[in-house]
Amino acid sequence: MSTGNNHTDGLKDQHHSDIIQDLNELISDVDIPTYSGVPSAVTDKSPLVTKAAEFESYTKDQNNRLLDSEQNTQDHEESELLKQPVYNLRLILPACWLGSFLAAMDGTVVANIMNGIAGGFGQEDLKPWIATSYLLTNSAFQPLYGRVSDIIAISGIGGGGLGAMSSIIVSDIVSLEDRGLFQGYANLNYAAGQMIGAPLGALCLDTIGWRWMFGIQVPAVSICMLLAYLNINIHLPNTGLTRKNLQRIDFGGSLTLVTSITAFLLLLSTDISKIILSIILFVSLSSFIYIEKYVAKEEILPLKLLQGLAGSSGFISFSLTFAVYVVIFFVPSYVQILQNKTVQTSGKFLILNTISVSFGSLFAGYILKRINADVKKIGLWITLFGSLLLSSSVIFLWIIVKYQAPYSDQWKAPLSIILLLIGFAFGSTLVAILVVVVAIVGKEGQASATGLNYLFRSTAQVLAVGISMSIYEKAISKDLWSLLKPLNNGSYIYQELLKNADFLKNSEIIDHSLLFKILAVYQTALVDSVYPAIAMSIFGVILASWLTLKYGL
Repeated sequence: MSTGNNHTDGLKDQHHSDIIQDLNELISDVDIPTYSGVPSAVTDKSPLVTKAAEFESYTKDQNNRLLDSEQNTQDHEESELLKQPVYNLRLILPACWLGSFLAAMDGTVVANIMNGIAGGFGQEDLKPWIATSYLLTNSAFQPLYGRVSDIIAISGIGGGGLGAMSSIIVSDIVSLEDRGLFQGYANLNYAAGQMIGAPLGALCLDTIGWRWMFGIQVPAVSICMLLAYLNINIHLPNTGLTRKNLQRIDFGGSLTLVTSITAFLLLLSTDISKIILSIILFVSLSSFIYIEKYVAKEEILPLKLLQGLAGSSGFISFSLTFAVYVVIFFVPSYVQILQNKTVQTSGKFLILNTISVSFGSLFAGYILKRINADVKKIGLWITLFGSLLLSSSVIFLWIIVKYQAPYSDQWKAPLSIILLLIGFAFGSTLVAILVVVVAIVGKEGQASATGLNYLFRSTAQVLAVGISMSIYEKAISKDLWSLLKPLNNGSYIYQELLKNADFLKNSEIIDHSLLFKILAVYQTALVDSVYPAIAMSIFGVILASWLTLKYGL
């Protein structure tokens, strides 16, 4: 724009010089008759009036030319600016969404084949950590991207597809009205990754081995990095990988937050000294609060964003994400262990959930774009609707697990419907919440607010899987031992089941009567593991109702 302004200023100076020169020539040509004291009366036929009229006509013509020239210059520049985002989107979106696709695929891969992975290691009792280790490392870096995005010189490479960064980048280049629709597209891409991950992981587990499921992603990650490097490189003066810029990233806050979460999960799921873990949890959590309040220049958890509508929206994201991830990691165990189905079958049920997430996202995006009303109010009503639908669906899931007998077929249709409803509710709510948050904080704060929203979601994922699966494993360990201890070979069966749940299929050692007694233990454990999801989903409904009644009317 600076080039266009200089060009316009030059045109103005040139035209003004020409006008002054012509004025001098006009005045010099005028012969004004004078008399002894009083000038002659000036009429409309006088040379001065005639020349003045000519001059007025001339200046109007010159000014019109100048305005036309300025307008043409501005129209050309605006036309170029309008064309630029459309062109960039075709290059930027693949770079942003390819990495997000792979991350989504990894999530359902781990959820669907974690029983096989645990069995391969002979550590069925450590199954919660197979899931939480992946989610925990994801949570460690997720909140940093809201701040990394402000360091422009490295955000191009660093933002090559992670959920928070892709959302920040797209929010920067599309209008507020279109953000819901584009977030719907992003969730559709994410859902596609989740949809492919579950069956692809099952296929690799049964053929080339689960390790290759992660190895084959290396070329795709390389392509993602290349696309990001080529198309999201933004060069601005006085930016780069400097000490000043690195100080803006809250590494200390991220480290202490992850340490706190890890210590909390260890307290729930291991036999490590509770006193030591409690001390670590207290110190790390206190350090996190201190760093965020007094040390961090740009904290990953800005306290001001926790206030009001933006902070409450983050807690809704936390509660609903918690409930959904309990379900995602619960379904494979229910289908494979309690109903004796294959990994491929459990993967198909996860596909239902991911398909409905995409439809829910597109639905919310369409509503936010088409309804001519306050975006925040519409977003809050969509959030309330999604929260109610999700919470009621989780409760019905608990009923199915509790009252449907193992090794039956009556559970298939209800489970399919429930997963479709949960996915639709979650997808629509995610889009609505993100649009509401961006609308509240504006363009300047949207990077930090989006990063905060993803921090809530990533933390919820870790805690959901860690807490629910710890409840599940503790119930299995305690009740299974109580059941098998009196038997002659009970200790052997117990140890084998802790290593690999597939040992249930060993009909030579486990007869039909004992099998269903053991399955009853697994059923009770699965029922108990859903309670945290029910509690968090109800909390989300309460919070969404309060916000909608306060800000949405």
